[in-house]
Amino acid sequence: MITHISKTFAQQIVDTVKDVCGRNINFIHPSGIIFASTSPERIGEFHEIGRKVAETGETIEVADNASFEGTQNGVNLPIFHLGNLIAIIGITGPPEEVRSFAYLAVRITKLLIREQELEASSRSHQEKIRYVVRSLVQEEAGNPLYLRDCMEELGIPSQSRFLVCLIRLNHRCNPSNLSMIEWNLDQFFQALDIPLKCYEYPRDYIILLPEKNVSLCRSRLELYANEHRELISIGIGTAKSPSQLRHSYREALIALNSLEFSQKAYGDFANLDVEMLLGNLTAECREDYLAKTVSLLTPHECELLRVYYEENMSLSETGKRLFLHKNTLQYQLNKIHQKTGYNPRRFRDAVVLYLGLCIGN
Repeated sequence: MITHISKTFAQQIVDTVKDVCGRNINFIHPSGIIFASTSPERIGEFHEIGRKVAETGETIEVADNASFEGTQNGVNLPIFHLGNLIAIIGITGPPEEVRSFAYLAVRITKLLIREQELEASSRSHQEKIRYVVRSLVQEEAGNPLYLRDCMEELGIPSQSRFLVCLIRLNHRCNPSNLSMIEWNLDQFFQALDIPLKCYEYPRDYIILLPEKNVSLCRSRLELYANEHRELISIGIGTAKSPSQLRHSYREALIALNSLEFSQKAYGDFANLDVEMLLGNLTAECREDYLAKTVSLLTPHECELLRVYYEENMSLSETGKRLFLHKNTLQYQLNKIHQKTGYNPRRFRDAVVLYLGLCIGN
């Protein structure tokens, strides 16, 4: 709630009013000091009638033949907000000419005050949402009493369940496109009626999805990720209570990281198996594993292995897909064995090579 008007805001008001009516406007503090004006030289002067208006709470008009300290002819009106006098606005000119403009100035002032209050309220609301989301997914929560109050204000029951969803902007995105991407994401969140979200620098969105809406959200998120795969990737955890959402956040992060080893743009922790392990690997561990397994293989040999494992190590089905004779295929598999030291046709070695293909994808 606004209880006083700053000099900057007052100057914005007088400039706006002058644009409408073309008259000089003064914004006067209840003490009688002009603190904003379309005539800069008057700022800081004492306005006697402004002080009288503050004392009486009534409009005072000044004619040409009147003489008061720091006062010119015009109309001076008190501005009340929620029952409190917060300023006096004076408009210069013959009262009969500027009277209508004076009342218009008051209306404009009240509208601008209300607009500023709404913006402040909206910012406060968004700040609370961000606080709740970040507190629930972090290992260390903030003030538990304040968190509880914010959750109650936002209508989040302690027994409700959510899934954490992470949307990551591609680091190769053109920075000039970011505002359009973020606007598009905001529209998408609104369409799904998802208010519990926040932006995490430098390129992640954290979203809490209500469990009751998860079926619709999952399908829409996967479709959205596929449609915008050049710009974003999405990872989603499993449903948890608010006190356990940090675990869902970790799952969503693993699902998101696992996408580095596939051609997909959407990862759901509930559907991961081997990818759970891959999503936790450090960059150094990946490099070491690749050096030990498939780093010496050509792209053609990697593709041959990939098809071989997709066809459940069937020589005949792999040969059909790659248009290779069985003997040629066996020769190439033996060559891979010689290069890597792992036999693609032995189960344990096949697992080692398969993981290498996933990591090096």
